[in-house]
Amino acid sequence: MIQTRPSPIALIMNPPGSQVSMPGEVVELFITVSNQGDQSAVIDVFIDDSSKELRKWCDSPRQRLALDPKQSSEVAFRFSIPAQAFPGTYDYVIVIDAPLHYPEDTPMQRPRQLQLLPRDQQAVRVSDPTFSLKPQTSSSQPLVLKPGKPQPIQIQVHNRSDRVDRFRLTCPDLEDNWYSVRYQVPSLSGPGLIDCPDGLDLNPNTKGLITLSFQPPPDTLAGSYSPTIRVYSANTPDLVLLDLVYLQLPPFYKIAAEIETLLGKVTRKPGRYKVLLTNDGNVIRELNIRAVGTEEDEYAIYECKPSQIRLLPGKTVGLDLTVKPKNWWQRPFFGQPFEIPFKIDLEDAKELPLPKEMPKATLEWLPRPWWQLLLAGLIVLAVILGLIYLIWWFFFRTPDPVRVESFGADSVVYREQNGDRITLNWQIRNPDQIRKIVINPRAGNGQSVSKPLEFAFEGSLNDITNLPSDLKGKCQLLGGGGWFTKPDLLQCRFVKTDARKGGYYVFEMKVLQKNSDAAAVAAQTDLIQIVPKPQKRPDPIRKPLISSFTLNGTPAPANVSLKIKTAKDPGDKVTLKWQITGDNVNVEIETYGTFPPKYTLTLPPFTRAGEQIPITLQATNKAGTVSRGFVIETYDPTPPPPPQSVPTAATLSKPARGKPGRGGGAGGLKPAAEPLSSPSSNQ
Repeated sequence: MIQTRPSPIALIMNPPGSQVSMPGEVVELFITVSNQGDQSAVIDVFIDDSSKELRKWCDSPRQRLALDPKQSSEVAFRFSIPAQAFPGTYDYVIVIDAPLHYPEDTPMQRPRQLQLLPRDQQAVRVSDPTFSLKPQTSSSQPLVLKPGKPQPIQIQVHNRSDRVDRFRLTCPDLEDNWYSVRYQVPSLSGPGLIDCPDGLDLNPNTKGLITLSFQPPPDTLAGSYSPTIRVYSANTPDLVLLDLVYLQLPPFYKIAAEIETLLGKVTRKPGRYKVLLTNDGNVIRELNIRAVGTEEDEYAIYECKPSQIRLLPGKTVGLDLTVKPKNWWQRPFFGQPFEIPFKIDLEDAKELPLPKEMPKATLEWLPRPWWQLLLAGLIVLAVILGLIYLIWWFFFRTPDPVRVESFGADSVVYREQNGDRITLNWQIRNPDQIRKIVINPRAGNGQSVSKPLEFAFEGSLNDITNLPSDLKGKCQLLGGGGWFTKPDLLQCRFVKTDARKGGYYVFEMKVLQKNSDAAAVAAQTDLIQIVPKPQKRPDPIRKPLISSFTLNGTPAPANVSLKIKTAKDPGDKVTLKWQITGDNVNVEIETYGTFPPKYTLTLPPFTRAGEQIPITLQATNKAGTVSRGFVIETYDPTPPPPPQSVPTAATLSKPARGKPGRGGGAGGLKPAAEPLSSPSSNQ
């Protein structure tokens, strides 16, 4: 099937089908255009230039829209049909184009149809000629045309005037190759017909026949047609005599296929063919073309260009087909060529009928030249000699002995204070013959210092997966590998030993071979030194350091005044904060206890005024003691109440002078003087 991606422009036409009108009327077509893409676009909507009559009747045949993504708009085409327009079917095409923003998806073409019907005569004169069709046709009962055969229809013309008149018939909607006209009249002297090629001559009040035969061209598309028939009167040329004929051309499906051989006998190049497809039907065909083999196994690769075509009626398209043999070993060395039969396979996108028999062809793959046969013999001989050599290599050859190429430490000097450990490197030739590796560590005086390192090799050493577990990740096999060429060098690096302490070391290696009769291979490293750790002197102990000591944010030493707690005042809290550095420091606040070197201590408010309270911080370790402190002075923020005067007996017996109830009179009571504020309140 032909796959098409969705168009970024969507259209809705109103009305969707063909439109019917009459001369002198106005017809409107509304088109809704939607931008379904992801970019803004300028879209042109216009009537194609080939529709000249419709463009003249339209007041605005070309319109332009600017649409954002996912935006829609509507355009309207208004056709003002002239009163003198001929009835008939007018085909035109609406084109939607956006060359700047959607060049790959436009232009889009939408065929339309406008059908003009003849106006009913308001009054028909008695002397006007008339005509009738036989058979009568309608949209529901059209005249069915048979492909390749003319279909006649008769038009009977009646001359009702009192003069001789000549009538002529035309189909203005059809091409001349669509139809033929034959004029027939009654004989003047008796039965029989007289053919008049130019027109139909009728005496007054007589009737005549016009035979109209429809025979569409072979490439006419199947479908419904409604051409207009017009009869002209020589006496009254302005008289319009019109009628419609409804025709139906049924679909006819026929595809002709042919294979033309361009290169059918090949040696190295692919075969080339030309596939010719002809649409002998009257329906547009959309075809998928491919070539397939006619046998069970596919011996070739087929490539057809193009593989999809759109074929119009009566048209022929040529396609290039290449056939390339697939399996090189199937080409013969001598004798007859190797034949690859194949055929053309068609698939219709709309599942329309296709031919049952398709053309076939054969590609001949010629035999190889004589020198290739000689080369094949030499290859076979080389294979036999190679097999003989492999048999000798695996079963009769004496294996090479093990040889230690290099053995030593990664460095000659290590340092104990860095935590270094002696690591060994070695290279051993012919590792497949190794049975065991023994490494014995000794001190500089030759005495053994720890257990020897042993690595046992089991099985065939074809890859690193067969190495001892202690050597995996530290060793690699070089040179060859697989079944035919085994590795010939074992390279190991950074193999750790137990030598960590300071001193001098020598490592001895013994390689035991799989052949028990072969002697062990020995190797020895140079003298290796591990520098001992230097002796460290203890650091002197220093006195503690009071980095910070504050009371409510005030650093020590200082005298700090604080309010006490009373019934009317909550008083000041005491927040002590300090930080002390030093080794093994003991921190103590006198009368409050011991605390950590870094701490925050909160004390409740004091309740007694007029006191001086010392706060001392002491930090002690083996080097000595340091101290720092504050002096807190407490005060009462609340002033004392005024003293109350006690009345005496003389005061009570002496009559009051002046008016009662007014202060300052001779007999009034004076209020006691207010006391002076406490000295502590000024602090």
